Amino acid sequence: MKFAAAVSLALLSGANAQESAFKKADGVLAGSYPATFPFENDNYVSVATIPGSDGHDTIDPESNDIGGYAAISYHHCNIFEYEPFGVYAGGPSPCARVYQRLFFSYWSTPYGDLIPINCTQAKVIIEGPFDGNFPGSDQVCEPASCCSYANGHVHLTKEWESQQEKWGQRYQKYGCTWMTEASYCQILHFNVNWCHEYYEYAREQGNKQVRPFMQPCINLFDYFLSQCSNFKALGAKPLLQALKIEPDPYLNSISSAEANTALAVFYANDHVCTPIAEVHPDLFKKEAAPTDAPASGGSTPAASTPSTPAASTPAASSSDDAAGMTQVPVVVLGAVASIFAAFRFY
Repeated sequence: MKFAAAVSLALLSGANAQESAFKKADGVLAGSYPATFPFENDNYVSVATIPGSDGHDTIDPESNDIGGYAAISYHHCNIFEYEPFGVYAGGPSPCARVYQRLFFSYWSTPYGDLIPINCTQAKVIIEGPFDGNFPGSDQVCEPASCCSYANGHVHLTKEWESQQEKWGQRYQKYGCTWMTEASYCQILHFNVNWCHEYYEYAREQGNKQVRPFMQPCINLFDYFLSQCSNFKALGAKPLLQALKIEPDPYLNSISSAEANTALAVFYANDHVCTPIAEVHPDLFKKEAAPTDAPASGGSTPAASTPSTPAASTPAASSSDDAAGMTQVPVVVLGAVASIFAAFRFY
């Protein structure tokens, strides 16, 4: 692997471990995570459940497209069960089920063919500068130093350019009002964990709970969505629909909070992550601020709230779908061939 020479070992916070509430498909607890995850010290949490997680044995986009793909990943992904410990893993692992319908819809790709990608062969290295804002947002970091922790690492494509363009349109379109450097970088580099090398680093270090660099946990992206007036009122259903993550009847049956968590699963379901109470303790640590309880059953920190919730969500557009993805030739992961790697995603 060609990681930057200065890569530091990113360890999960908390020396003590506890059994996670996230389970693998057979119902056995998914193993040990640091005591600070999931959400032990956070005053904003994602919804406790997403409907449809019990359909993992029968759900299929071709023959039984009932929805719940994100729910299966959310509730049944045990990242320590299937090497190389990734959230992007098909075959017997439930971790990538959130991607199953999308890949089948666009390329008729069977779920079993989704495997982590050999990004070294793509010869793409993450490098700045990054803009540090979207139109309508604050300048959350200076371009020369933004997301610098990721520089020098391999990726399957210059995904950050696609994300900058797409969220540059979405931020104002969906009434977003809150962003920090951590959430901005989480968006730009959301699918770096599709790379085999991202998990091979854990194998080399002899510790499954490490990453070459650490991303914030799922509830940071969930909170980012909750501060967009359209998503807060009606949920991120236009993106789930445009990306073909879930079928329409299923989307019509879930709440706005459940839809936001479903999209957060797509963007940030790696359980080896930095708890948001540590990312922004002034806002998200339990004792930091009074909280309000949303209808979803979670809790929301006192932060800027959109002044005018939208009455209706804008229709999805070309900035939201996956039609611009480009297929590339076969890449080899050890002795296993991936049928493709997809460039310029979502």
